[in-house]
Amino acid sequence: MKRTREIILSIALSISMILAVFPSSAHAVTENQIVLDTGSATTKEGSTFMVHLKGINISDMYALQFTLAFDEAYLKLEAISFENGYVLSAINEQTENHHLQITYALLNNTISKTNKSTLEIAEISFKSLKTGVTTISLNNMLAYSLDLNNLAPINENLHYELIQTIEEKSNIPTTKPTSTPSPVTPPTTTLSSSPIASANPVFSPINTFDPKEIEKVTKGLELTLEKLTKQHEKDKQFLQREAIKAVEAAIEKQSELNVSNSVIINGNVATLKMAADQFTELFKTIYDNAEKWNDLLKELDSTISKAKVTVTLNLGVQASKEVAVQINADIIQKAKANGIDVISIKVNGVSLAVDVDQFQGDTILNIAKQPASAATNATDLKLASEVFSFEFLDSSQKSVVFTKPVVIKLPIANAVGFNTDILTLAKIIDGKLEFYGGQYMEEGHYFESTRKSFSTYVIVENKVAFNDTSSVQSWAGKEIAIAAAKGIVQGRGDQKFVPNEKVTRAEFATMIVKAFHLEDESATSDFKDVKDKDWYKSAVAVAARDGLINGRTQDQFVPNDFISRAEMATIAARALKFVKGYKNSADANEALVKFKDAALIHPFLKEEVALTVSLGIVKGVDSSFNPNGLSSRAEATVVISRLLNL
Repeated sequence: MKRTREIILSIALSISMILAVFPSSAHAVTENQIVLDTGSATTKEGSTFMVHLKGINISDMYALQFTLAFDEAYLKLEAISFENGYVLSAINEQTENHHLQITYALLNNTISKTNKSTLEIAEISFKSLKTGVTTISLNNMLAYSLDLNNLAPINENLHYELIQTIEEKSNIPTTKPTSTPSPVTPPTTTLSSSPIASANPVFSPINTFDPKEIEKVTKGLELTLEKLTKQHEKDKQFLQREAIKAVEAAIEKQSELNVSNSVIINGNVATLKMAADQFTELFKTIYDNAEKWNDLLKELDSTISKAKVTVTLNLGVQASKEVAVQINADIIQKAKANGIDVISIKVNGVSLAVDVDQFQGDTILNIAKQPASAATNATDLKLASEVFSFEFLDSSQKSVVFTKPVVIKLPIANAVGFNTDILTLAKIIDGKLEFYGGQYMEEGHYFESTRKSFSTYVIVENKVAFNDTSSVQSWAGKEIAIAAAKGIVQGRGDQKFVPNEKVTRAEFATMIVKAFHLEDESATSDFKDVKDKDWYKSAVAVAARDGLINGRTQDQFVPNDFISRAEMATIAARALKFVKGYKNSADANEALVKFKDAALIHPFLKEEVALTVSLGIVKGVDSSFNPNGLSSRAEATVVISRLLNL
């Protein structure tokens, strides 16, 4: 009986496109073809050959789903190497049909509604098992609309078939098979259930070593920095931050290393093992490229900080439910010695980025995909992502807690139908959810947040309803909803937010700590009026420790005192300086001269009030700042929102 293996691929193209649902017509087939090409209709028994999956005359397309079928009696699938994108998820289902389902996002801005493009989608490596004639086919092609709710056939009868003849193998020695990964191959998905890592792993930097690409990126950055300078010449701090962001994004994009060939598959566990000596030249080259772009920052402003250098170790697509990444101390030392600031681990679209100075020896990162029920048993909220557990272990198998936040990125396969403003990272613990904020990044289809300790997490849409915010809805309603969704603010019971009530010192300290992910349950303070049982104990301790807020005296915090507008502005400014590196305004009087009551601002607070005023964080009313006026809970929430939107 003929045994056929089928692979179902769902491939998402550029999110900026608008999809016309393709009718079942010859016109649709001609303009949007998905084909297979091997370059040769024959191959030798026992040899490995490559099949190219291409899109021809592609336009106006958001996503595809189709089935790839082949006869396992003749062919063994070795690997799939995807072009120009990333995998959102991979599920290996050992069913009667034995298929691997992959959801893959391909970002390609060259495709538009009007222009037709030829698109390299993937390279598929097969090994020929016996002589004869066999076929590889594409079936059941479907096109997704932009909202991913409308799924229609490209052509109901479309069937692309590639016929391959396998000849008897020759006794003449052959050269290395063409499927052997080279230093420039894209991320590879290994589908074998047996160990496949080579003795000398091959790392495939994406564009890092291509001088033409480096020159292209350099020219692009020059134009970006020139544009930023023209637009924000008067706002030096904003200009510096945006310039650093642009350079860091360029560095990160050019410094992604494909380490999928170092992954060993053992049952349901994929383990990455890396040799430190493989990284010496790679790290040096990445740093040298980064220095070229940091030089552009210095040309822009000699006082500007250097952009961080992030290296991403991309494991590609792994069908295993669990992934273990061994991060050896030797690799970290080489990273530090070569000026690398951050190591990011990426697999199946999930990534965790850690500052290298946080590693204190050999470390193992465990990533495990959990069933959706792990979240749905704890909440009725809509899940926007899959459920993952993360764990960093030291050499003695003890959990690692970092002192600096780790940046977590979780892929969002489909954001349609969600209010992305109220998506939040949620920790699943003891059958309940704890919310830790974060932000949805539309360009990359992922959600980003930070954590210092790790557990099981999911992204949820957290709609928090208050029945008493109508009086402030026009100017604070949205901000309250977002801050509540992300766990930054809470109501005072019975769906009451009490927006016009005054905010206390303890409340605002807690808001600031949660907004900037500064939580530290182990933090303590010497304030005699902050007790161990107080809900704000650790937040007040963190805010005081990090210099964001002072006590009224050395040992009295006075947590229930209401906070003045000048105090609120000062705390906000200190948080910006501590977390984001802002500096006080060069001329505080210039920033405050528009307020007729500026003289009432305490001299000790003036510079930091001026910073928040210059950034539009705290605003006056009718030419007055009202520094000694008390802030309402709604006003404080709006300030938090403005801080997060900088």
